[in-house]
Amino acid sequence: TRLVFDQGTMALGFSPQGPQRVTDNTFSIDDAVTWVRDRHHWKFGAGVAAYQNNTLFAFNTEGQFDFIGTGGAGSQNAFADFLLGLPTFFSQDPEAASNVRTKLTSLFAQDEWRVGRNLVLTLGLRYEYSTPKLDTMGRTFSLAIGQQSQIFTKAPVSMVFPGDARAPRGVNFPDRNDWAPRFGFAWDVTGKGKTSLRGGLGLFYDILKAEDNFQFNGQPPFFSSVGFGFSPIAGNP
Repeated sequence: TRLVFDQGTMALGFSPQGPQRVTDNTFSIDDAVTWVRDRHHWKFGAGVAAYQNNTLFAFNTEGQFDFIGTGGAGSQNAFADFLLGLPTFFSQDPEAASNVRTKLTSLFAQDEWRVGRNLVLTLGLRYEYSTPKLDTMGRTFSLAIGQQSQIFTKAPVSMVFPGDARAPRGVNFPDRNDWAPRFGFAWDVTGKGKTSLRGGLGLFYDILKAEDNFQFNGQPPFFSSVGFGFSPIAGNP
């Protein structure tokens, strides 16, 4: 248990930040083939990957008593209140776990085309699909205005959970339109191999590595916190 005096002027006990545990795992299989024909240098590939984020977020799990002194529950002196066993506040938070999962599937095709002796164009197209990140225990929620959850029937109206109608299984609905074109060029300006001009552009996609899941960590109805104050003893102003 942590003891805090005079609104943080002095504190006794371990840091409230912990213990924290984070374990990230990524498992992937990728392969590519190359085919050279005349002026074309083709590449084709595909891959699958599974990502895991396993987090134990612990903040103030051992509880904290606050003795604030002036305006507090007892003698108006923080240390004297401690000796009398008269704290002003008590708070405690949970050990909040999350186990986030997502899978990535990708395909690509690319051609390095030698248009001439001094110009090479790179043309490619990639497709990616990442499954929406989800917690293995369904510890996420979404908003569906006016809908009452059937998973947690006492939840506020409009707050829905995985398993409810109009609620995604994870933190969002699937997006299957992630096409990513590529274009590049290499130009030998003089044709003598002394000066080259190169450039390229492409469209890229990525996902937040469980950061959007972290907002649910420690939140009701999956976890709860406690905090309450003690009334001043009789005779205090």
